[in-house]
Amino acid sequence: MLQSILQKLYQLTGKPFNLPKYALGLGYLGNFLDFTWKKSDNTNRTATKFEDGDYYEKATSPENVAAKASLNGEESAIFSARAMIDRYHKMKFPLSYFIPDFGSQKPANLDELQSFNEYALSQGVMPGTAHVETLLANTQLAYTNKQNEAKTYSALANSLKQQRPLVLTNNGNAKSFHTSALAFGEDGGEWDTLKNQIASLLGLSLSGQAISGCAVDGLRGGGNATVSVRDFEWKSFTPLLFSMDGQGPTPKLPFVYNNKISKINRAYLALRKQFSSYLYTLIKKAQNGDLIIRPLFMEFPHEKTNYSDEWANEFMLGEDLLIAPITDGREDEKGYAIKDRLYLPDHRTIWIDLFTGKKYAGGRVYNNLSFPIWHLPVFVRSGAILSQGNRIFTIYPQGKKTAKILNDNNLNSDETYTTTITSNLNDDRLHLSFEPIENLCDGVAKDQATYLNILIDHYPGNVSLKINDEPVRLNESGSFNAFLTTKEGYYFNTNFIAAPAFSDFTKQRQTALQIKLAKRDITDTKIDIFIDNFHYVKANEAHAIIDSALRAPGKPSINPDKTTAHSLTAIWPNDAQVQIEVNDLIYDGISGKSFTFNNLKSETLYKMRLRYLSHNKVSEWSDYFGGRTKPSQYKFAVKNVKMHSSMLSQEGHDVALATDMLPASEWRTANKLTNEGLTLTFNFTQEEELSRMVYLPRTVDQVGRIIKASLAISKDGIHFEPYRDEINWPNDPKNKVVGLRDVKAKAIQMHITESSDGLVAAKQFYFFKPKK
Repeated sequence: MLQSILQKLYQLTGKPFNLPKYALGLGYLGNFLDFTWKKSDNTNRTATKFEDGDYYEKATSPENVAAKASLNGEESAIFSARAMIDRYHKMKFPLSYFIPDFGSQKPANLDELQSFNEYALSQGVMPGTAHVETLLANTQLAYTNKQNEAKTYSALANSLKQQRPLVLTNNGNAKSFHTSALAFGEDGGEWDTLKNQIASLLGLSLSGQAISGCAVDGLRGGGNATVSVRDFEWKSFTPLLFSMDGQGPTPKLPFVYNNKISKINRAYLALRKQFSSYLYTLIKKAQNGDLIIRPLFMEFPHEKTNYSDEWANEFMLGEDLLIAPITDGREDEKGYAIKDRLYLPDHRTIWIDLFTGKKYAGGRVYNNLSFPIWHLPVFVRSGAILSQGNRIFTIYPQGKKTAKILNDNNLNSDETYTTTITSNLNDDRLHLSFEPIENLCDGVAKDQATYLNILIDHYPGNVSLKINDEPVRLNESGSFNAFLTTKEGYYFNTNFIAAPAFSDFTKQRQTALQIKLAKRDITDTKIDIFIDNFHYVKANEAHAIIDSALRAPGKPSINPDKTTAHSLTAIWPNDAQVQIEVNDLIYDGISGKSFTFNNLKSETLYKMRLRYLSHNKVSEWSDYFGGRTKPSQYKFAVKNVKMHSSMLSQEGHDVALATDMLPASEWRTANKLTNEGLTLTFNFTQEEELSRMVYLPRTVDQVGRIIKASLAISKDGIHFEPYRDEINWPNDPKNKVVGLRDVKAKAIQMHITESSDGLVAAKQFYFFKPKK
């Protein structure tokens, strides 16, 4: 249904434009025209160590300036755009594209830009510009926020001739679908930011903006290594992967923290390259209305639970990969991320952990899962046929599945060729078939070899091959080294890893039947492979067996003392592994004598029942029990509070954002405090009886934390009387509370005399009524 709607939309706007293949790689957008640097030390979290061994930070004033950034080292070599390219490559992060004047106030000198472009191209990096008036003959891409995407696209297309242009924009409107990709920044460095950006990318996808991406670690903020690496991990599975550097105090580089974090990011960049063919197929299909990234309800519309916001942080990349990003800082004693309420849809599907090969039955919610910092929860859907480019395919057989892999010659033409593969597992016999390719694009080799990684649980029976319906002998290799040297054959590998870049992170391996077929004319060759006695995911398909020896749990219940607005704690008499059904959905991975369900909806009734679990055997279900969550504290928050500031606000961070009851929005002053301080006035629509005021400091870039203030109360909104002469708060990100018990007010004034850095900022101000 959505596909047909988007097809009609694209009839009006034009189809989403086709990316050049380099755009699937790692991009960097930075400013090497305006910024200056001053010396710092390693105790400053915003400082960066450079090749000369010293630490530097961005200079915000002309005092103590050590060097100025430049394109080619015209000012100082180590602060140049060229040096940044060298730095990425030295750290083994191959860059695909680079915009060196992002966020600059003026365009670059054309001769200097020409010289930089030539150097970038010599290093295999596509150069671009954020000033469309400086498009040169060898400029490959552009970034614009001036609503001139179509003009920029046309200018680049004319310059590049047959090659595809790449236009990035932060505008995001229907008329730009055909000419640009949406690349935006937003704030970074916080767990909540990750959740907001997942929602943003899914919303854009549903709205027809097929190709979009959000800067790793955000445009501003940052500085938290754990948040940064978790951000890089999940964004490796989005259409665009890039950094926007130089707009905030902390550097946005994938190698800026420590060797461990750099190694993880490097592995995910390699994994993205491994899946680039899969992703490119999705981008091609998006031109006909398919979604690249999609919420669960788009892929599993028959499941009612997918239409709630409970699984809003999970998404599908195409139809075969489920991504469940780590979006909070909960950790176990090993420092592993704790993941509860991970939902894997569809009881007919088996989901396979990409990195470990562990199999999970679909249609369940899994709890108490732990993921070390390198491990992003990525699950492959059983039946998947995943292309890795160069006719390399990894197959997870279940039932019958046909995959169509789309490709082209990366030129401006609309020519596309399709590789069609069918995997049919029936009665323990697997049949793989490859159809001849029609309409192969010019410049693409006809003679190509084929490589298959077929996941399997046990050593198979006979393996046979037919080429154009004629039997061809296929020999088994006795060792992996022998398999590598043979032109054609197969090997049963018990040491297979589906993501080779992670071989140093996990010792868990899988079993796979690997097949290599010699070069043949792919336009004139039909390939059929038959494998007898083939087993995969079959054991996981078995339903739980009810065992009479396992007695049903006696009187499980909800602990009323631990009930909150967003959590319920179930308790049962015996220490055991259990499954709990909540509103008809089974929750697995639970053990002990109690379990707390978090992130529930407030004032909502949850119906439960429980059964004991032992391997694949279960007891009968208990009687139903359950409970209702309490009202949210925000039910008692005063609505429609209007805030007025005696100082101007930063552009885009208006005062209304401080009282809109949306923690994702943040307010900040444009300038620093003067000797007069800052007065904030909070007006209520009527006189309110209050219990407390809560201040949430701005956390995105850790600026503007209120340190000292005083409070005054008004019953008429005009005349104010002192209430608290001196409020002293520590300089930390924790919420700050002022008791207002028995206070009745029409307005409240806060006079601020000191902040952490002279600026004043807030995520939110809340005023709460007594709970009655």
